[in-house]
Amino acid sequence: MAAIRWIGAFGHSSDLASSLEWELTQRDREVAAEIVHGGQGTITHARIGLLVAKGAVIRSFPGDVWSVPGEGGRLSPTRQATGWHKRHTEAFCRPEYAAIVLKDNPARFKPSVLKTVKDAAEKHGIPVLMLARNGKRTRISLQGGGQAMK
Repeated sequence: MAAIRWIGAFGHSSDLASSLEWELTQRDREVAAEIVHGGQGTITHARIGLLVAKGAVIRSFPGDVWSVPGEGGRLSPTRQATGWHKRHTEAFCRPEYAAIVLKDNPARFKPSVLKTVKDAAEKHGIPVLMLARNGKRTRISLQGGGQAMK
């Protein structure tokens, strides 16, 4: 089981570099993340995410609760996690991240995207992981030119 905050999945954002910088530097708030029980999760449109650090999950739900920020950056659910909203499980977390996650082989990303991910990982001192369809996480090293080396 892992909690992953998918970039662009829980609200609107700007470009990837700005989104990663925002997520990796904003500490005084809670964030919504998907609890992934093997596989790659159910949020299919997001391909890059942040692996939430162990112990940073505050509260988890058996489905989508459509969270909204409140006082002090705390999240509140706006609905019960029932019915068709059970497409994915959701968690409220402290924004503490253990890695950047790619939901696809690095060769399937544009070199500019891989450079952005590599730069963010190096700046914030976190590894980059590839999340396979079977849920296996593999640490990868992004080299110049968008090449990925294990």
